[in-house]
Amino acid sequence: MSEKFSSFADFLQQTANQDRQFLRGDELNKIPESVNALANSLGGWIVAGAEIDSQENIIISGLDENIKIFRPDSQIFDSPAKIIIFPVNSLSWHDKPQNLNKKIFRRVEGINLISSKFYSSLMAADSLEFSRDDFPVYNFSLDDESIKNFRRIIIKSHDEYKSLNHQNFLRKTFIYSGKYLTFAGALMFGDCLSIRAELHNKSQIISLESKNIWRAYSEILPRLTLKLSDRCADSFREIFINSLLHSDYNIDTHINITINSRPARVIIDNPGTIRGTTRNLRLKKIFSLAGIRTKGLESIKLYEPSFKLNQDMLNFRVNATLSLEGRKIILL
Repeated sequence: MSEKFSSFADFLQQTANQDRQFLRGDELNKIPESVNALANSLGGWIVAGAEIDSQENIIISGLDENIKIFRPDSQIFDSPAKIIIFPVNSLSWHDKPQNLNKKIFRRVEGINLISSKFYSSLMAADSLEFSRDDFPVYNFSLDDESIKNFRRIIIKSHDEYKSLNHQNFLRKTFIYSGKYLTFAGALMFGDCLSIRAELHNKSQIISLESKNIWRAYSEILPRLTLKLSDRCADSFREIFINSLLHSDYNIDTHINITINSRPARVIIDNPGTIRGTTRNLRLKKIFSLAGIRTKGLESIKLYEPSFKLNQDMLNFRVNATLSLEGRKIILL
């Protein structure tokens, strides 16, 4: 289903005989279960910003203007209020999302068998992983120092952000969606993540740890690349940032970085398998806004023949290994 419609009325008319799930703005947390239901049946449409009353009339309630659903096949209507629609295709039996312990999972790509003994190990990421970092997080506080540091970086290249009050700044920089903190904002600036780096140098082990993504990027990464050549440091940053953007934080919130001096190499271990597109799109937007862009893992493979990427499909993890120069790697 890839149709484009001229108006919301046109959509309603053309899809009258198809399954459609209508959700109000305060019901967006039901998107995963709605996708699950449609994908397990004949497919259909998610309609965010409208509802059906007891007389089967469609009531357009609209969405907050800051709410976005990052899907290439979504369509937005602004009249009479903001509505977002996107299709959900019926999936083949080996790709269908399943419910397990009240969570929604999808089978690992390429595994086309069913085994009750290994049922849970055959499940992969949340079936709505493309927009999980858009979901609201309640009763959660942000790290003030991380936000202050981030704001200083943003204002340097975006002068128009200087006059924004605190709440508007958080909304403008994708940390909030409307009045709600997003999952991506909590990961980037909160205290819900563990990123651990260890330097193994002869018999000594030096450890660094960060409680959020921004501190890992702004505090840990510069210390890990201080003594590397420009070319090697660039490759290091690429695999470091890519691991943050591709991690499946629904499975685990631990990212481990190990640096060995003999042989000189860095190993980054993160949860989740590599997808064709970035898993955490809102995180990517926050990075891009701060002027932090990545070339992608393919560019590292092109310039660094010593780079290796290994995926553990059953345990849903990725190991990225990059050989480093044989000299002092870190200065603490």
